[in-house]
Amino acid sequence: MKQVSLSALAFVLSLFAGCKKATPETEIFNTWHVVSPQIEAELQVNTDSTFHVNLAFYSIIEAEGRVEVAAEEITFINEKGSDTAAANPYPGRYSYTIMGDTAWFTKIDDTLSRRSSLLALPWVKQ
Repeated sequence: MKQVSLSALAFVLSLFAGCKKATPETEIFNTWHVVSPQIEAELQVNTDSTFHVNLAFYSIIEAEGRVEVAAEEITFINEKGSDTAAANPYPGRYSYTIMGDTAWFTKIDDTLSRRSSLLALPWVKQ
């Protein structure tokens, strides 16, 4: 009887052996949304190390570029934008925490005040 139970347990464990557990590095690659009384925004962080953000303010502001992800840290590097601030290529470095469907970013180094203000809000996975 014990041998059957151990065999069954080994079989079940083998089923999960090929499954990848989500890690902070993989969970960040998603579409995130923030809504507050002043702002609505969508952030796509893609597995090809690119990002795109739509910011609904008084008008639509867009930025896109590259991301570098390591452990629980992400760096945004703008490559294109709909205005001067959105196109500024200065890297913005943040640590991040994901709990459930919400991501929080904490600024490490970023001179772009719009980006740092936006990323200071909680982001919800879509």
